[in-house]
Amino acid sequence: LEVVDAAFEVESPNPAFYADLVAGLKAFAAAPPNLWLPTVLHLRMLQALGLLPAEDSCQECEKPFAGPFYFSSLKGASLCKACLNDRRGAVLTQSWQVPYLKMITEATLEECLRLAPPEPQISPFFGWTRNILDGVVHKRIRSYEFLAQVGLG
Repeated sequence: LEVVDAAFEVESPNPAFYADLVAGLKAFAAAPPNLWLPTVLHLRMLQALGLLPAEDSCQECEKPFAGPFYFSSLKGASLCKACLNDRRGAVLTQSWQVPYLKMITEATLEECLRLAPPEPQISPFFGWTRNILDGVVHKRIRSYEFLAQVGLG
């Protein structure tokens, strides 16, 4: 909720994300603690904000990605290594993340929660979404520190 409060303007309601948030909070209450649920909610939030990285081609040179690519929060775009002039605020996107990015745009929240990546990939994926949101929010999110203290961050 702290991230949602920092990312969205009160004057700009987003009914689609609100529905996801309500469903996500219900899932938080019903499930054992894990990082996949906040990762999915972060990705759905990025989608609602229009900042979910494009996963198929560079948004500058339009060449298809043939492996890892970068998401630049400075440019708000997915870029190939050749087009990434400034690495500040850039987050490396691994090839294994692409199917999950596509799923976020096409599936329901419940489907996304059922189709989690293997456990060792969840923590880096959560960190990836955090890095992108940090470029959007520009505010210290204390909840992340709490997650780290309880072994989930």
